[in-house]
Parts: sequence; C-alpha cells; structure tokens
Amino acid sequence: MNTTRTHGYAMITALVTLTIVGLITALMISSTVSEMQQVGNSQAVARTRSAAEAGQADASFYLVGAGLTDVNAVLQTYVNRFATSNGNAADEDIVTRNDYPAVSAALNARPGMSMTGQVGGVSYTARITFGEAIVTDARTNVNQTYYLPYTVTSTGRDGQYTRTVTSQGQLKVVLGRTYLNQYVLLADDGGSQQGNFYATGMSYDGPVHINRNWRFAGRPQFLMGATTAAATVQMYRCTQPAKYVDVSV
Repeated sequence: MNTTRTHGYAMITALVTLTIVGLITALMISSTVSEMQQVGNSQAVARTRSAAEAGQADASFYLVGAGLTDVNAVLQTYVNRFATSNGNAADEDIVTRNDYPAVSAALNARPGMSMTGQVGGVSYTARITFGEAIVTDARTNVNQTYYLPYTVTSTGRDGQYTRTVTSQGQLKVVLGRTYLNQYVLLADDGGSQQGNFYATGMSYDGPVHINRNWRFAGRPQFLMGATTAAATVQMYRCTQPAKYVDVSV
C-alpha cells in the first residue's frame, strides 16, 4: 500500500512539474513575440519619421527655388498696381492690409505648395501654408520689406503607421524697384546662340536674371530664383531626335 501511494505522489509531482515548465515556456515565447512586435513598431515609426522629414526638406527646397517664382507671380499684381499709381513707398503700402487675405489665399492655391514622394518605399505628403503678410518699418522711398509667415506640415505613412512633423518660418520679401547689384548673375544675353547652356551641377545662391537667349540642359539650381524677359527659353530634349526645343515661360 505504501509503495502504491508513493508512486501516486510521484506521478502527481511529475505532472505539477510539467505544468510549471510548460507555463514558463509559454511565457518565454509570449515575451519574445512581444519584444519582436515592439522592435517592428519602432522600425516603422522610424521609417515614417524619416519620410516625414524628407517631405519637410522637399518643401523647404521648393520654397527657396521654384517657390520664389510662385511668390513673385502672386505679388507682381500689387507691385504693378503701385507702380502705376506713382506712389511713394516711404509712406504708402505697396501691399495694403486689406490685400493680406487675398495674398495668402493666392499663395496657398498654387499647385506647388503641395507635394508627395517616397523614401525607401515609405510615402510622404507635405504642404506649405502661408499666413497673412507682415509689413515692417524697413522701407525707403523705392521699396518695402514684408515677411510672409508659413507652416510646413509633412506626414510619413507606412501601412498603419503615420508620423507628422511641422515647422514654421518667415519668407522675407523686398518689394519695389530692383537694384541691379542684388543679382548674383545678370546678363542681357544667355549665350545660347554661341552654344552656351546652363546644366546639371551648376548652382547659383542668389537671384539670376537673363534677358534673352537662355538654354538649359538637365537641372541647374537657382536657389534664389531665376527670371527672364524673354517669352521662351530652350530646353534640351534627350529623346530622338535629341535637340533643344522652345518652352514658354
């Protein structure tokens, strides 16, 4: 009898031991899966953050490049109006406070103020939004200084994960008569008739103006914008037959 009971106790003990070991194993597996999930989440968050910051950089690059052309196009109406009025910039606003809502609305309506892209397979959307202009006391009888406040909002998306970054700044704009010494490059003739052209790898960190005969190949960079008095410029077309074609500006 005693022997039988002893075997019985041994069996119960063995079952209890197996149950405890199994429970510990299950907990270890559960813990490992949870940790892997957290690592996956962290990587997704990092990817979406990187994509959002890439969109932010894309928007900032646009602001100091093609965005200046958009700003110039919007404000040109007010500059022309002031020029025909023969007003004095020392005591009359070129852009009046009543114009501020219309200026910001026109800027925000420009297609280039929204952009999309991808970084490492993760997509982003970015948006530049302008607030109302701020006029300063920095003025003379020929020009005035304004600040255009803006907000850049960029969101990265990777499946169910999203990350948004926001930055703010002000774009300084001087309106009025233009002094020629503000240009880093100013020329009457771009030299296209002599075979000259502006190509990828060329970069200008100040305003550029060429009156006529301007030819491009690739993607030269004009960090403070570029203007021309001509109705067209020439762009190199790589497809056959390769040649320069006129493009309206």
